[in-house]
Amino acid sequence: MTNSTPTTPTNIPAVVVSPFIDECGNPMDQDVSSLKAHFSSISAKCSYFSANYAKVLGDPKSGENDDDKWQKLWVEACVGAVQERAQMETTSPHGQQRGISGERSLEMMRIQQDIDRKRIEISKMTAYAEKITSMASIMTVDPETLSGPRKYFFETMQKRIAAEMMDEEMKQKEQEKQKQTEEDEREEEEEEKQHQ
Repeated sequence: MTNSTPTTPTNIPAVVVSPFIDECGNPMDQDVSSLKAHFSSISAKCSYFSANYAKVLGDPKSGENDDDKWQKLWVEACVGAVQERAQMETTSPHGQQRGISGERSLEMMRIQQDIDRKRIEISKMTAYAEKITSMASIMTVDPETLSGPRKYFFETMQKRIAAEMMDEEMKQKEQEKQKQTEEDEREEEEEEKQHQ
């Protein structure tokens, strides 16, 4: 953008500000309410983050490290952002409800479902990690060094864990065998179709 005003040391601010005002509007003309609305939006986000941060730190789980806490906080923040965006999409600046297109509504639902799926995956992985950690700690104990009820407890738990591991291995082998059978049947059907 060229400006016809000659540049001198006294009019440099005017030369710089003038194209900005032409392009974006004069910031001095903005209403105070827009600044208050922007500040309240930032304040609400900070409050939401602080509440989630306190909730995550206030509810420590056994074996949970800082990375787990931050991941949990991130998921909560994503859920909050999606909910806030949905609220902004459905409410006009004057607080009146407005309709969302069906496509936009479906998109918001899909995003929420993705976040819910991720939250469930993280919960399952966390529970599985806790289970494996507790199983490993039980299996490392030598019951012969113990006596009385503690010896009985660890012997019983080690037997249960071993039986559970064997069951899981058998199920996995059965699933692999079933997959192989299904693949063989599919191949036979394809061969029969090709011969016909």
